Amino acid sequence: MIYNKKFIIGFLVVVAIIGIAVTLLLTSHKEAKTPDTSVNTSSQNTSSAPLTIKNFSSYEDLSVTTKNTIIGAIDHYISDTPHHTAPVGVIREGSYKKTESGTITNIVFLVDIASLKRTYKINFGTDSSTGQQTLYTLCPSSDELIYPAFNCKDDLSED
Repeated sequence: MIYNKKFIIGFLVVVAIIGIAVTLLLTSHKEAKTPDTSVNTSSQNTSSAPLTIKNFSSYEDLSVTTKNTIIGAIDHYISDTPHHTAPVGVIREGSYKKTESGTITNIVFLVDIASLKRTYKINFGTDSSTGQQTLYTLCPSSDELIYPAFNCKDDLSED
C-alpha cells in the first residue's frame, strides 16, 4: 500500500512538473510572437504628433483657444500624411491680413509646413455684435503655392 502511495505521489509530481514546463514553453513562445512595441519610433510614422506653428506668438489678436483650434483644423488635413517628425508650420511673412467692416473682423493668413511641403490658408472671422466666429481651413490658390501642388482637401471640398 505504501508503495502505491509513493508511486501515485511521484506520478503526480512528474505530471505537475511536465505541466509547468509546457505552460512556460507555450508562454515564452507566445511572447516571442508578440511584436516589440519599444522599437525606436524615429523610423516610424508619427502622424499623431501635433502640428506646432512656431511664429504664432507674434500674432496677438488671436486668442490661445483660437490658435489651438487652428492647429486642430490643420491637423485634421495632415493626419493622413506620413511624416517622421512633428510637423512645424510657419505663418508666411506678409500673408497675415486683418480687415474690419463694421462689427465683422476677418483674419486671413497662410501656414507653410516645410517638412510636408504643404501650405494651408486660414480664414478666421468674428462678428463682435453676436460673438459668432467662423474658421475655414482652405487650400491655397495656385499663385500662393510655394511647394509642388498636392491633393489638397479643405473645409469647402469636404462633404
